[in-house]
Amino acid sequence: MPDEADRSMLGFASGGSVTLGRVRSGLPRCRARSPRRVDPICFGVTARPRFSVGYPGIGGEDSPKKSDFGVYVFETHEVEDTVNEADKDRAEAAKLPAGDIVAILYTQHAAVRDVMDTVESTSGSERKRAFEELATMLKAHETAEESVVRPVTQQTAGAEVATARNAEEDEANQVLATLKTLEVDSADFDAKFADFKTAVSDHAEAEEHDEFPSILTGRTVDERHELGLKFLAAFEASGGTI
Repeated sequence: MPDEADRSMLGFASGGSVTLGRVRSGLPRCRARSPRRVDPICFGVTARPRFSVGYPGIGGEDSPKKSDFGVYVFETHEVEDTVNEADKDRAEAAKLPAGDIVAILYTQHAAVRDVMDTVESTSGSERKRAFEELATMLKAHETAEESVVRPVTQQTAGAEVATARNAEEDEANQVLATLKTLEVDSADFDAKFADFKTAVSDHAEAEEHDEFPSILTGRTVDERHELGLKFLAAFEASGGTI
């Protein structure tokens, strides 16, 4: 049988089954964030471990062995995350009051991701319409962000964060201008759009990580609602459709 340290790491339940249990050295309890994902702080992978160990009466011949480092290694199976980023953004928006500036930004990020997926998966006139919709949406979104959101970000997250986000949007606008000159079904468009989509997604994630938390904590609910009204007004004035 394993020694006490191993039992502390692995955790044992009745009937010889093994469950995620207490972790030594003050680390938090392992917790599954969904039925098929394991917290990376405990295993460092997003996979589903097979909870069996190679002790008499527990597990089988495929059970893991103790490594040179004294750690029991579980068999893991890679699992595809079926929740896309747009759905995650919509879920975050749903947690906030209607009209909250951060909720509006999350919702628009989801819309941008959806239209980018449409551009990538279509061709011909349908792709052209989707790309034109994307270009209009991004122009209005970024204009409203720069006039309404960035001044707040500068106060709540710092000038460096605000400047970095504005610079990313300037770069995206340059690439967008190049894409507008290309035939939408050409190989050049495909290649440049793939890079553009990645850059836009990375930019959105940077906003969600660096800006949104500071706005949520640095402004009251009423202030965020007022910012939402100003943002939507700027968005519509710049050609966006609400």
